[in-house]
Amino acid sequence: MKLKLSVGERAGVRPQDIVGAIANEADLPSRQIQRVQVSEYDSTAEVPADAVERVIAALSSTRIRGRKVRVEVAGRSAGARFAR
Repeated sequence: MKLKLSVGERAGVRPQDIVGAIANEADLPSRQIQRVQVSEYDSTAEVPADAVERVIAALSSTRIRGRKVRVEVAGRSAGARFAR
């Protein structure tokens, strides 16, 4: 499933920062993290569906490049937007 993260190029984030944070904090092998894209203000990454909740929970208390990260499943409605 595709996840959207609230950090991007403006925060100095690189694809390897996203992969490293997910792999280390959610204990997910980096080979399972795919299609990482970093845009100006946010990023996306695909992870296995059975790891989504674990990744969201792990990143909710993590900083990437010094920035607190908000994570959502890409495409969810605005009411269920970001995990705390």
